Parts: sequence; structure tokens; C-alpha cells
Amino acid sequence: MLGQKDWVNKRAQELRESPGKDLFKIVDQSGLSIIQRANGACSFLNEQLLCSIHSIDGFDAKPLVCQQFPNIYYRTPRGIEVYLDYSCPEVIKNNGALITTEAVSQALSREFVQEIGSTFSLDASTRLDWEGYTELERTFLEILQKLAPWEEQLLLLDEILKALRRNLGRTTGTCDATEVRRALDSINRAELDSLVAKARSSTGSISKRDLYVAILVQWVESTFSGEVGPRPLGAGKVITNVLKQWKGIGNNEFKVFGFRLDYSQVSAVGFDPKIAALRDPVDRYLRYLIKSLVATQAMTLQKRMAIIATNFALVKWLSRAHASSSSRRHVTLDDVVFAIKMVEKFLSYRLFNRLESKKNFLSNFVGLLFDNPALPATMLA
Repeated sequence: MLGQKDWVNKRAQELRESPGKDLFKIVDQSGLSIIQRANGACSFLNEQLLCSIHSIDGFDAKPLVCQQFPNIYYRTPRGIEVYLDYSCPEVIKNNGALITTEAVSQALSREFVQEIGSTFSLDASTRLDWEGYTELERTFLEILQKLAPWEEQLLLLDEILKALRRNLGRTTGTCDATEVRRALDSINRAELDSLVAKARSSTGSISKRDLYVAILVQWVESTFSGEVGPRPLGAGKVITNVLKQWKGIGNNEFKVFGFRLDYSQVSAVGFDPKIAALRDPVDRYLRYLIKSLVATQAMTLQKRMAIIATNFALVKWLSRAHASSSSRRHVTLDDVVFAIKMVEKFLSYRLFNRLESKKNFLSNFVGLLFDNPALPATMLA
């Protein structure tokens, strides 16, 4: 157990006594162990950037989350499926060895595998069975293969989901593959293209989008700032920062994201999707987000699509913000890697889990945003 190791306790004491060091906590087999993250790196990394726990006590001594990282295992009707955690920079950059069936089979006995249910909530009243869900997933993945702007792809996915809900709204019970395929086939592509164009050109949406992004960025900062500093941000400071970011005035130092930013400079930073080094990781990330709908569980697919739209909007904003903080005029791969890592680390699960525990005004407002079916179009317009 890590908490009983002399060398671990010594390192923890050194971290406590080091001024200006950021302390985080991770869960190990026995409870909580103190670690530090500097520039996103675990304090258990040694001078060779290898895991000290592994080198001193062996692989089995590492926390389970570290043993599995970056692999995520799901047991579905298709069999065991392995996903990669996009909070890992090497996954974002597509580095590392390929996952093989043999390697998964050898490791499976000690891995945590999440069980996937046989039905999925389309919305509050309509469910899809497994085959029905796979029909929807297949349609979504086909759309992501089209050479179109990312925003248009996600807007089209959202409109298909809304149309599917309308077409299945009169169906009682759980819908199967035949019903879902029939409903998908009845969706008029020309009508969808018109809805997407309308959503992209709606007046006032840019200002509303920027406000939503500012609220979410500052809510992440206020929620987790207590973990990286002596105290969390107060409500007055959070609201001031939301207004400054929304209006693009002044500057701010982000504790959680680790950079200082001049808000007026962010919008001037270019993000060219034609650059292969940027297009490839974002394409793979969007495919991962759609494939991970399989883990929706109790949440409705409608709400998960809102979160996916938000994740993407924040990846673009954080990419520009990180580039701006480094005095770059154009987004680079390093900026995209940073942005996806931050979104996955603080947004995909942790942020939304906090909605249940924090009952302040900003938390309640964020919760309302993701119950609003119009949110994806607003965030992407």
C-alpha cells in the first residue's frame, strides 16, 4: 500500500514543505496519497520521466488508475471494447504502440471493466435497444468521415438526434434497430442542411456562445482552483472574470489552466483546420467522443450531445487561449494537445459530477444549460 511506504511519505512531506508547489490527490488501493503535478506531470516521475512507483516497487504497486491508464475498458454486447483516455498527451498525438487483442486478453483479468447496459435513453421518454443504438452510432460515425467543418458535423449530429426524437416520439417502449433505421431513413437531408445553416447564421448567437463559454471556463476555474492554490475563487471574482472574458477586456491568471491571458488577444489567434497536424487529432478526438456515447448510461443521449458540443467549443477556445498566452498568432499542435487534455481532465466527468454537489448560483445555471436542447447549436454557431 502506497500510504505505508517510507519513501512515499518522505516525498509527500517534501512536497508539503515546498513553497509554491501545487498539491493534488489521487486514489490508490488504500485511500488517498498526496502527489504533485507540475506542468501536468506527476510528481512520481523520476529524472528519466519514468514512474518511481513502478521502478521501486513494481507495476502492481501502482494505483489501479495508473496501471490501466490510458486504456478504458467497456464490456458491451459487441464484446470487450478498449478506448483511450484523451487526457493523455501521447494519445492526442497518436503516439505509442497499437493495442492488440493478445495484449488485452493477457491484461484483462486485472483491469477494471465497466459494464454497458443493453438500452440507452434517447431522451426522458424514449429508449433505444442495443441494436437501435448501434444504428445511430453508425450514422454519426459516417457523418464524421465527411470533409466538412467540425462545427457543421456536430450541428448535423445534433439535428439528426432531434429529428430522431421527433420521429420516435410516438413509439412506446424501447425502440429496436428496425424502428431506428426507419426513423433515420425518413430524415430529409435537405431539411437538415437548412436547419444547420439557420443555426450557424442565427443573430445574437455569437455573443450568447461567448457568454456560455466564459461561464464554463470560469466555473472550471472556480470549482478546481482550491486544489491548485490556497483558496477557491469567491463568487464576486468569478462573476467579474465571466464578464471580462465575455466582453474580451482585461486579463486573468488561470490557476487551473496554468497561464495568464489577455482576453482581447484571444479572438485574433488563428485556428486553421486545413493544417493536417491540427485536423488529425481533432478528427480523432471527435470520433472518440461519439464512440464514448456507449458509456452514456443513465444520462440521455441528448444531454451527452450537449456536453460533446461544449467540449469541442472549449477545446477551440482553450487552444486559442493557450496560443495567445505563449504569444503565438496561430494555434499549433501543442495548443490543441493542451486544450484537449484540460477539457478531458476537468470537464468530461469531474465537472458534471460537481453539479450535484455544488448548489450555488453558477452551478445551477450550468446544470440548466445542459438540460437545454438548443445549447449545442448555440455553442457551435
